[in-house]
Amino acid sequence: MNAQQLNGHSAVPAHRFPPAAIFLKSLGQSIKVCTLYKADHPVAVGALGEAFKAFDDILRISTSPDNILSLVDGQWLWNGISVLEAEQGPEALKTFFGAYGLHSLVFLEGLRFHELSAFCELVTQAPASREAGSFLEILAQKGIKSIIGDSALYTRIRNGPLPPPPPEVKISRAAEAASPAQPKRKNENFSQLLRQLVETAVEDPEERTHIYKDAVSLVRRSMDRHVAEATAALAEDKQRILSEQFRTEKVLSTIAMGKVIVDQSGRVLMMNQAAEEISGKRLSEVAGRPVSESVSGRDRMLAVSRDIAVDLDKPLSQEVQVVGDTAAGQSMKRSVALIHDESGRVVGTYAVMPDVLKFQEARKVQEEFLQRVTHDLKAPLTSICCALDLLEHKAGAKLSPEEFKFLDTSLRNSRQLADMIAKILDFSKIESGQLSISPSPVAADGLIREAVESLMPWALRRRVVLEAAGSAPGLPNVLAESQQAVHILTNLISNAIKSTPAEGRVTVKAYPGGEVNPGMVVFSVADTGCGIAPENQERIFEKFIQAPPDGERREGVGLGLAIVRELVALHHGAVWVESAPGKGSTFCFTLPLAESAP
Repeated sequence: MNAQQLNGHSAVPAHRFPPAAIFLKSLGQSIKVCTLYKADHPVAVGALGEAFKAFDDILRISTSPDNILSLVDGQWLWNGISVLEAEQGPEALKTFFGAYGLHSLVFLEGLRFHELSAFCELVTQAPASREAGSFLEILAQKGIKSIIGDSALYTRIRNGPLPPPPPEVKISRAAEAASPAQPKRKNENFSQLLRQLVETAVEDPEERTHIYKDAVSLVRRSMDRHVAEATAALAEDKQRILSEQFRTEKVLSTIAMGKVIVDQSGRVLMMNQAAEEISGKRLSEVAGRPVSESVSGRDRMLAVSRDIAVDLDKPLSQEVQVVGDTAAGQSMKRSVALIHDESGRVVGTYAVMPDVLKFQEARKVQEEFLQRVTHDLKAPLTSICCALDLLEHKAGAKLSPEEFKFLDTSLRNSRQLADMIAKILDFSKIESGQLSISPSPVAADGLIREAVESLMPWALRRRVVLEAAGSAPGLPNVLAESQQAVHILTNLISNAIKSTPAEGRVTVKAYPGGEVNPGMVVFSVADTGCGIAPENQERIFEKFIQAPPDGERREGVGLGLAIVRELVALHHGAVWVESAPGKGSTFCFTLPLAESAP
């Protein structure tokens, strides 16, 4: 029985009651906008305002106290009047009705804007993320009092009598007498039940045969019709899904020249020439390896579904794995917009030249500038430092205290400037990918001793006790490039000396990683300085970031710890800090054991 029969007359066309159709379409648009923006966003507020105005128009012209939206037999009904076909209405609302088993929604006259907003947000939520409990309980939790859901089918009977009762089935007296005595039998098929019913109701054997054959034929034709209808519907759904999939793939392939084929585990099987140019690697380098390993450099981004294989035994995950530089990823996202139809299906793209090209050009200019500056400044600055060193050594004793102080300040500032230029040059090499390491087995004690000895004179001048506590007995060698590992330690130790007041202490040691860091050796640099606030302990490893105590100015440009983080990452280690304000800091990093490294 369809909606027209339930109403007792033919459905009223949508133009007979346009405000309801306008409200339903405005509500669908508001739901769609709420999937892209939060409800308090200006775009969402504008769409919700249109829907709220459409509902107000219904209240002003309607004479009915009811405002009931129903979904019956593929039609949206407003107070029992058909206003839209189900396909013309909001698809998300149709899905929402099915998810909660709803047949109607009642919109009360006191509906407020915030209730309509909360309802639209509720519709946009995935079923798995919705709160548990009955629909009325969920509406109450959201503060929605003027929208009521009803899981009982609502239809309005207008201008027509009630549907007639089903026809009575006449059974012979013999059947009436025999039926109470018939025992209930289990595991009987339809044919047996039909035969038993015919034999009970009809006495003539020949008439029984004709009735039985007619009933079986009727049932078979009915089943064949239902199977054909169901098969046609499934075939139509399959064809629609395949067409949408083909269209989406065609849209995306139109804007992409590169193609990469992977197996069900995400390992690269094939890559065309355009994809090789995009990844910067040849197929022979990445074949058989996870596609995520092909992402290198700071100007590439990979987005791939975590579930490449479609397993029918479990639901398909919607999670997408994103690998690559965050800035490049954001640039790519800002450069491409997807075009959806009213049902939310992808039908096209709108793109602009990615900012990443401008980013690459700007970085290239920056690298060239840094190389020129460091080259032009390093040589004369080295000469200045050497001249000041020689002057202090030869004539320092003959100078007056004021002159010596001036000379010492000049020498200290020139060394600081040379250190800043060296760090900028090192970080530029790291960012451009020009810095590579060749690790080999080295003793942890040797690395600590070399770094401590190089900074001991400076620690003595600042009256800071610098000591190497030594490594644990029997500590194996680590796999590292000696020069870069010492560079890591000197950066951490120099920062510790800067942060430690006179008569303070800086301690350097190494020990096995144990269960927390298996296969690693942990190096630690502990000081008794001012400490670091918790909110700054992650930020200090970013470039150009410093976190000195309030009122103090820290030397340098804020690249030391950023260089430490990158160099440790090149060694496949990790770096972290343990600190509290006023209680000093301990910087730790790990290097792999030589015997456990691949």
